[in-house]
Amino acid sequence: HAALAAVVVVALRSMLQFSRAAFLFRVSRPEFAVWAGSFLATLALGPTRGIVVSLAMSVGMILQHQSAPHCCPVGRLPGTDIFRDAVRFPQAVEEKDLLIFRFDSSLHFANRLFFEDRLADQFRRRARMGARVRALILDASGINTIDSSAALALRALLDSVRQEGIRVYLVRWKGRSRDLFRRLRIEDALPPDKNF
Repeated sequence: HAALAAVVVVALRSMLQFSRAAFLFRVSRPEFAVWAGSFLATLALGPTRGIVVSLAMSVGMILQHQSAPHCCPVGRLPGTDIFRDAVRFPQAVEEKDLLIFRFDSSLHFANRLFFEDRLADQFRRRARMGARVRALILDASGINTIDSSAALALRALLDSVRQEGIRVYLVRWKGRSRDLFRRLRIEDALPPDKNF
């Protein structure tokens, strides 16, 4: 029993870093929730089950981040050629007939509907402002990869937007995504002067 007690004491000692908990509470509430859940699960269920609960909570947090990542309309900072998140930088100017949209995560089956919904929200927001979008720029600087289901959904979305008479431009897509577009013939649907 002495060896088991030593293992429990060592495990609890590493978890009883309340300064770390205070730091997480201040900096990242989701990570604090994982820490607190892990701590309570270890106390209530023991170290082995506590680790399982910790892993499950961590995976859940990652899935939450991936299924609903940050995305935003982008505008130009006045007097510059610098473009920023128009929500975070309210001074960023959005052109009335141009929608620049940035998605800050890999695009895949788990978040493609979220992507479509947020893009549709931006079109609705512009319509409420009385603006008619004539061109859409999809800024992919935050998209590291795209899976085939999301790429096909993107193609259908682009086709639908173009049928509304809106010009579409794809910018800052990474090499792996471009390779997939080529294999799926998505690039064929957009002339080279609209794919940067």
